[in-house]
Amino acid sequence: MGDAVRRTHARYDPPRGALPVGDPTDRLRPHRRHEQVSWSLAVDLGASGSRIARARDGRAVDEQPLAGPATGSDAAGSIALTALTRAVEIARAAWPEVEREGVAGFAAGAAGFESLVPDPRELASRLRALVGAPVAVTSDIVTSHLGALAGEGGAVLAAGTGAIAYGTDHASVARRSDGWGHIVGDLGSGAWIGMEALRAGAAQHDGRRSDAAVVLELAERELGPVPGWPAQIYTRHDRSRVIASVVPALGAAAAAGDPVSRDILRRAAEHLADTLAAALAPGVPPVAALTGGLFGLDDAVFGAVLRARIAELRPELRLRPAAGGALDGALLLAREVARPGFSMPLVTVAA
Repeated sequence: MGDAVRRTHARYDPPRGALPVGDPTDRLRPHRRHEQVSWSLAVDLGASGSRIARARDGRAVDEQPLAGPATGSDAAGSIALTALTRAVEIARAAWPEVEREGVAGFAAGAAGFESLVPDPRELASRLRALVGAPVAVTSDIVTSHLGALAGEGGAVLAAGTGAIAYGTDHASVARRSDGWGHIVGDLGSGAWIGMEALRAGAAQHDGRRSDAAVVLELAERELGPVPGWPAQIYTRHDRSRVIASVVPALGAAAAAGDPVSRDILRRAAEHLADTLAAALAPGVPPVAALTGGLFGLDDAVFGAVLRARIAELRPELRLRPAAGGALDGALLLAREVARPGFSMPLVTVAA
């Protein structure tokens, strides 16, 4: 985790040819707005919380990002606007110099943005009014892609509380795979792993199976006795985060050799490999990166199965280490949206 945080706050200079916005020869040239204001603000908004970062002249200036609220959903859809508004308030309180000197661009990658935000343009416009600067808002898979592949074409598999893959050449091809939420999809995600663990634990509790005592114990250690689970989960707007809270303990149990935990992680890895393979549409360069908290799980089970399945499905694919994460991509987007005429597929802009 420490390495990921350090990558997030390294200076990012996109390779020439990446991010086809405007004249490529002018991509790194400062414009008038940058001569007056140089702060960028970025938020990586997920179901388990958010991270807030700032950059000046393209360089992040803090060793650690600020922590912020999680997104989720209610009867009206995503609560992303509420969460992002709170994130801006947190940034203003922590960094008064940013408020005093002004912001050149703001960007956010939000989980569930494409599926649950009822009016992306309205959300971007309201954030524009709040921040007082150009705003770019998109799905967290787009910011993950920008950060992981440093603005180049290819595919990215992001797996944390949810799971989604995105492949693009940044020109004419874009393919999304999964990311449909923990009820419809997100196969192999933290929420999916958590649900499989809770199902196994509940079956052990009921006497419907007898091999999941370890899983029942770890789940009850996290969430309490089984009869209380529905009230803890079904009434929460962040239920996917609650469900996924058992994943670290399950990962430890798998590393210690528990067969049920290992089987859950094996199946999760296979699902994630299938999700990545589906994002590699014709025309997407055969290179991919993996990003998200799940990839810190027991490598002897989860990582080995994932790599083997990917090699089976897409033998031509080159996996490479992620250059950065979703917060890196959001910082890049915050810098780019300050440039006149910026646009990008799947990104909602309020200039």
